[in-house]
Amino acid sequence: MSTPDMLRPFVYEVRVVGADTPISLECTAPPELFSLQSPPREAATPFLDKLVREHDKFIMKFKPGGWRCWNCSKRATSLTHTPTMYLHLSLEKGGPKIIDFVQPVCKNLSPCDLEARQLMHEELTAASQMSKMVR
Repeated sequence: MSTPDMLRPFVYEVRVVGADTPISLECTAPPELFSLQSPPREAATPFLDKLVREHDKFIMKFKPGGWRCWNCSKRATSLTHTPTMYLHLSLEKGGPKIIDFVQPVCKNLSPCDLEARQLMHEELTAASQMSKMVR
């Protein structure tokens, strides 16, 4: 278990659909998450869940007047997060960072939310397959 003095800094970059620029926040994480391109799921998943929960309200309130649903343009009441870890990257390569692709949605578990989740799953699957082909 990491103690606070052992934690390492990274940038939490939030890219919200409909925003002109990303939201960048300085955060810290346990050192074991930095060593591998794909850290162990049992360590990464709870960390990402906690990170998203800690910042969700801040991101929701970040835009004056509020966010609009990425799909139907109604006022957003929830955010769909898809965080991706790049903690293994050196500073020269733009890391370490976690990029969170966020889609404002009109309502949690609405058709817009479910479609957002499906779209991000398909995008990440395609990106993973492309990455394997390039290696």
